[in-house]
Amino acid sequence: MPKVDENFEHEFEVSAQPEEVWAFLWDIEAMANCIPGCEEVSTLEEKKLYKVQMRRKVGPFLVRMEVDLVVVESEYGRRIIVESTGRDKKLRSELSQRVRISLSPKDGSGSHVGIQTRFQLSGVLATLGWTLLSGHIYSELNQFVEVVKNKIEERQTQ
Repeated sequence: MPKVDENFEHEFEVSAQPEEVWAFLWDIEAMANCIPGCEEVSTLEEKKLYKVQMRRKVGPFLVRMEVDLVVVESEYGRRIIVESTGRDKKLRSELSQRVRISLSPKDGSGSHVGIQTRFQLSGVLATLGWTLLSGHIYSELNQFVEVVKNKIEERQTQ
């Protein structure tokens, strides 16, 4: 069975203090609106367990997944580690991901945000090949980061 197993990293700065970024990260509805393809998120256990409905076109496929999202580590104002798993039965594809978001102050005028992701995909979707998938993943990550940054900064002006 084809499989993709890769790591991705992204960093950005935002003009908000780590505590404000932290508050945004825990605003589940606001975060759901930043995730490309997220149609719905349900809280099963506050700050621990969530169910996410995803729908996204990847290459020639329409992917529909119910994703279990588990917060495995959380250190207030500094880092969150989340693991997610999902499966598209129709495409016989499985996804698992481990995401670490770290926060640090930036010279008193904002925050530095680092995102590290380990992305694993198997099944029919993995047959698309690394070139197509990596381009898609980088595009999705860039879109996510841009929306998160803009939403956090919008809160600063309110």
